[in-house]
Amino acid sequence: MINNFNVLNEERELRLDILLSNRFKEHSRSYLQHLISDGQVLINGDKVKKREKCKVGDKIQITFLEKQQIDLSPKKIDIDILYEDDYLLIVNKPSGLVVHPGTKNLTDTFVNALVYHLNGTPQCGDENRPGIVHRLDKDTSGVMIAVKDPKCHKKLSAMFKEHKIEKHYLAICKGVPKQVGDIQTLIGRHTTKRNKMCVKSENGKLAHTHIEILSHSNTMSLILAKPTTGRTHQIRVHLKYLQSPVIGDVIYGDKKETCSRLMLHAHKIIFLHPITEQRINVIAPLPEEFRQKMPKSSMKNG
Repeated sequence: MINNFNVLNEERELRLDILLSNRFKEHSRSYLQHLISDGQVLINGDKVKKREKCKVGDKIQITFLEKQQIDLSPKKIDIDILYEDDYLLIVNKPSGLVVHPGTKNLTDTFVNALVYHLNGTPQCGDENRPGIVHRLDKDTSGVMIAVKDPKCHKKLSAMFKEHKIEKHYLAICKGVPKQVGDIQTLIGRHTTKRNKMCVKSENGKLAHTHIEILSHSNTMSLILAKPTTGRTHQIRVHLKYLQSPVIGDVIYGDKKETCSRLMLHAHKIIFLHPITEQRINVIAPLPEEFRQKMPKSSMKNG
């Protein structure tokens, strides 16, 4: 069922999830937050986040899903665990694995694998995305954290928001980026292609990525990208902006290009454990198909 309405004067500046909770009291806020994260809530035609502030006259479209569609169930899916303790675990997510259930994938996700691994649902986070504090795109591989403990979840979520998690990505891109170092732009939803983000001159959100070239050939480069913000498709958009899209990127690159996968890998994550205060430095080994595609010149240590 689809519901359309406009934001009223008394609803201005409310967070989207709070506004929806006030309007649709028959539904829990966590259910409404799931609809937002699953792209079932649009403001003026754009997908948004739950903390989005609403303005008077904004047109909101919400598509309600059957609740049984988003019920979680354990599924035996092999996951490569890089680190685990009583509070959290860190995995090497393969390319092609969706992080959490949505309308297009209800059971074959990392969350279903997590529920199976823990013999139960983590009692923290969104009830439809339990244990999840951040995510990787389906086609991106590499380091991802899941949380078991509510206190750890709260603290780690705050650390992501405050940019206290150091993330290193490796990407193989076409050509050589026209600029390296600190790339800072505004990123927002594409005006006509709703599945795409793009660099904007205004009405976007600040996105910052530090980019280094590790090696290159005549046709491609291996780059290290360190994002300090977490915008949707941020690294992919910035490399497109630098005229060197990620190889295998069917959204921002060459759709005719033949490649087995998106050549973007979350290689390393560094942070202070929110409970034990231990320094965590975890590296996800490169998948074989990524290694085979890399430029042949030598790579710097990293």
